Amino acid sequence: MISDEDLMLSYVAGDIKAFETLYLKHKGPLYRYFRRQCKEQDKTEELFQDVWHKIIKAKNSYQRSAKFTTWIYHIAHNLLIDEYRKSSSVFQDNNEPTELASNIIDNLERIEIIEQLKLCLNNLSSVQLESFILKQDAGFDLIEISNIVNCDKETIKSRIRYAYSKLKICLNNKFGTAVYE
Repeated sequence: MISDEDLMLSYVAGDIKAFETLYLKHKGPLYRYFRRQCKEQDKTEELFQDVWHKIIKAKNSYQRSAKFTTWIYHIAHNLLIDEYRKSSSVFQDNNEPTELASNIIDNLERIEIIEQLKLCLNNLSSVQLESFILKQDAGFDLIEISNIVNCDKETIKSRIRYAYSKLKICLNNKFGTAVYE
């Protein structure tokens, strides 16, 4: 079975059938993603179509380093943020966000940071990623990680330090220094 990433690269090379395959595979989940977050049916359909238009328009910017699903949902997420920001029902007459709107925008921005973190994690080497996950996700200390991966403690410490450094650079490149200090 051909991966989504390979299908997208085939589409970039001019294979329209590859795009059709991607569309058929992802149209249902993507539509439901918008439907769950939009109250209006026509807004759901508009945003859904906008994603596919953006994919067609930006096909040459697709990079295999990003999973296709991550890329497409990142586009969808950004469209939702834009929609929340411009929606007249979310903002008061003086164009100041209501408390609810501020909370929605803050939550969407947190989601955007999480999605970018996932992309940044993909840039780590396998040993850095493994050490980072064992420390951050599983909560192991350096000695425990050392025992798990059969490697000395100082090497684990270096892998984690390099992972943090790469993540910091990646996130700061996307969002600026305010995200990860």
